[in-house]
Formats: sequence, C-alpha cells, structure tokens
Amino acid sequence: MSDLRRLILGLCLVLASRAGADTGQLREVIEADGLKVLVFTSPTPFRAGAVEVAALVTRTVDGVPVTAFDLEVLVRKSDWIAERPSIAHVGTAVSGDAFSRKAMFEVETPGIWLFEVRVSTGGDQVVAHLEVEAGQPMPAWWSFLPLMVVCLICALLVLARDRLLLGRSTNRSVLTD
Repeated sequence: MSDLRRLILGLCLVLASRAGADTGQLREVIEADGLKVLVFTSPTPFRAGAVEVAALVTRTVDGVPVTAFDLEVLVRKSDWIAERPSIAHVGTAVSGDAFSRKAMFEVETPGIWLFEVRVSTGGDQVVAHLEVEAGQPMPAWWSFLPLMVVCLICALLVLARDRLLLGRSTNRSVLTD
C-alpha cells in the first residue's frame, strides 16, 4: 500500500473515532429510603433536540450500586396547562452498563422543561423534580462537520500528490531534452 493511502487511512481512523463516555451533567443527588440517586442530563449544555436523562442508584449505607431498578421520566414544557397529559418516557438499561438506566427522547423547542424522574426499586420509589432550560438546537450541518474535515484533508492530499507528480514529470522531461 502506498504511503499516501496509509496516511489517508490513518487520518480517517483518527478523525472518525469518537469516545462516548460522558454521561452528561449531574443535575440532582437525592438520598431517600436508604438509596442515593444521581440524575444526569445530556447533552451539555442542554439544548432542544435529542436528549437523555440517566440515573445511577447506590445504597446509602455502603455505596454499592443497585442494579435492579426502574426509571421513568415524565416530561412537560413549563407553560403547558396542568390538565393536559405529560409525555412519559420509560428508561432502558444502558448498553454495557448494568448500574444505570436512561430515558432518551426529543425536546421539541427551546425553553423551560419540567422533568419528574421516578426511580423504583421493588417497593421503594424516589422522585426527583427538575427544571431544565433547553437552549437552541444544534444546527443540522454541525453533525456533518467531521466528515467535511476528512473530505477536505483528503482533497488537499490528492492535490499535493498531483502537484508533486507533475513536478517530477516536468523535471524528467527537462533532463531528457
């Protein structure tokens, strides 16, 4: 494989790899009924669009993670009429992590949103009330930025290669004449 192909492959692998270890911003820590519940929201900063509410539960006594719990998140905009139903989202287990649950949903518009986070472990239920302000959504083109950067770098590498090859062929023709 040529050096140029290796360079392009290496750049693609480096620029395309992303780590997703961030759980988000810690919003609330609640201690009740012998449980400690940590509630996280993502993205940070919180904005309209796809969002995630995650919960991690430990026992207050010894800090051991609780693996058997259910997460339910009720979401409504702050200016909604109280008689109207809220949007309910049920949490699912985070892939690769038995200690936390998350609920994923869309926050349609910027503004103040009210979350009621319910964590149930058998007979116990811990409820957290959050008021979160959602900012403007991320522009759609922003998600394509890494791809645009890789394409630009590849185009510049191809142009540089062509220029080098053109310079070499010009030098050879001058020497043979």
